[in-house]
Amino acid sequence: MYRFRSYWYYWYTGHKMIAVISMLVTSLVLTLGLLLNAKFAVWAIITAVLLDILGIWLLILYALIIRAEVPTMLLTQADEWVLHQLMIPILIAFFVGRFVTYIVAKQNASAMIPQRSLS
Repeated sequence: MYRFRSYWYYWYTGHKMIAVISMLVTSLVLTLGLLLNAKFAVWAIITAVLLDILGIWLLILYALIIRAEVPTMLLTQADEWVLHQLMIPILIAFFVGRFVTYIVAKQNASAMIPQRSLS
């Protein structure tokens, strides 16, 4: 998992082009895969791409705290909504995003090497 870093890692380490390209390609792959084939909502895909690891923490927060506060009558609907609109897109985006970022970073490896000044 060491090599499969988030696009946010590249954003905060100064490799913004790799981060932006990774986000765009991940969004495109998820849109083609989840929106067109699996009929997920657009906002679920956008949220999944932007949240990355925070999305997984959101799911943990729901499972441990928020779910207990949902009325029993609505628990089935809430669980189904969280599963289809958050959990599946976030988990898929997590793995697809890391794989795409790895490929983009590998293709742009020469841009990541710090350049020495000649002076």
